[in-house]
Amino acid sequence: MARDSVTNSRTIVKKVPISGGQPQTVAQSPGGGIWGATWRLDDQIIFSNLDGGLFGVSAGGGEPELLTRADRGLGELGHALPSIIPGANAVLFVTASAAPLSAYGEVAVLDRDTGEVSRLGLPGGVSPQYVSTGHLVYGAGDGSVRAVPFDAASLRVTGDSVSLVDGVVIGGGASHFSVSDAGTLVYLSGTATGPRIREFVWVDENGGEEPLSLPARSYMDPRLSPDGGRIAVSVGLAGGGDLWVYDADTGAGQRVTQDYPVRGVAWTPDGRRIFFGAIQGGGHDLHVVPADNSGPAELLRASEDVVFPNAVSSDGKTILVVRLPDGLTGPRELWEVTVDGSAPAVPLRQGAFKHDSPEYSPSGNWVVFQSDESGASEVYVQPYPGPGPVIPVSIGGGTEPLWAKDGSSRLFYRRDDQMIAVPFDPGSPVPVGSPSVLFEASYFPSPEGARVHQVAPDGRFLLMKDATPDASEHPPAQVVLVQNWFEDLKARVPID
Repeated sequence: MARDSVTNSRTIVKKVPISGGQPQTVAQSPGGGIWGATWRLDDQIIFSNLDGGLFGVSAGGGEPELLTRADRGLGELGHALPSIIPGANAVLFVTASAAPLSAYGEVAVLDRDTGEVSRLGLPGGVSPQYVSTGHLVYGAGDGSVRAVPFDAASLRVTGDSVSLVDGVVIGGGASHFSVSDAGTLVYLSGTATGPRIREFVWVDENGGEEPLSLPARSYMDPRLSPDGGRIAVSVGLAGGGDLWVYDADTGAGQRVTQDYPVRGVAWTPDGRRIFFGAIQGGGHDLHVVPADNSGPAELLRASEDVVFPNAVSSDGKTILVVRLPDGLTGPRELWEVTVDGSAPAVPLRQGAFKHDSPEYSPSGNWVVFQSDESGASEVYVQPYPGPGPVIPVSIGGGTEPLWAKDGSSRLFYRRDDQMIAVPFDPGSPVPVGSPSVLFEASYFPSPEGARVHQVAPDGRFLLMKDATPDASEHPPAQVVLVQNWFEDLKARVPID
């Protein structure tokens, strides 16, 4: 009889008969999103909780049991992509310290008998699978499938890793391949779906577009300098790359950080330094670096939580940050922290919702932000430092709010492909006016609350477009099936 298969949604594990029928709920994830599941022969399902660890639950349903917990001291955000080792009471999985896993993950193993977790020295490895030849097979960020000798009794790697197949698609944090018990390999062949390549454009209020001279790269979290002449931006990875600073006119740029993923960028008011969030040394911390690359980055505040800086006060003394207390898929809180650490952090918005993209008004008397507490993402303002009422700004959805930098007392935000302008009069009993559409065009959208557009002092908007690849250089993906693959595996990766 064919076994049922496992499917997963954002927070619920379900099973569905292969022969057809209605899906049945098995369990709900105790916290954030689910990223992979595996079914043991004893009818236990093991699934990942990206914000916590691995959980086990009976295939018949029940309360999930915690099996592993992400070690924040080692910089782990969660555990993903579990895979059982047949014949052993152990589970392979991937530790996640940032996205993508193929750059910031590492293959690990859980010994169910002892509860011990061991990293296997395979950084950047994803989709691990043990096969009966005595090998651990896994995907790598360069689009290859690799294999290494592995002792299932001692749960140790016993040889060197060898690349066996190239051109395997990497997407959604996983390598798209699988190996059957009989030795058949199947994989999706094509261009690895790594970081998306984007290019910058200036767009005026009428929708007129002008390209910038910067090269097309995998940009994220762009921030214009206070004078609008430079762009600080994370380059390299979806979950954070190196911080670069580019001249907005000439396109000349230089890298100012390396070796750890940058997420969240904010300039000091004088344009001399840049604050950023990064994962380094097991922490998710707040750093500062000279914008001209004249010195190394310095740690300002260490945190066990993920913290993204968003805006700096006009006096340069405080920073608005987004705090993720439960990891990447949990709630998002807005806090204010002092640059010099002279005062405790102050919460501005907390709760079970996702608050994002905070920014001080030019006068310093208001804060704008987005929140999904109404059920959809909308834009709000509130007096700063308060107290005072929270005032809705957007109608029918709104993300990535920004204050005008040209002294016009306006707010801007995005609603799908529309750029919206809203007049704002802080001296009025009802300070927010009626929104109007400036232009409508398809530009790179905000991923999970991250602000990916900016407005310059001259009123132009800095936006990003996906760079169109040459179809001849990126042929369509194909499913490739290789029979008797174990013979090639054993010949190229011999086991002593």
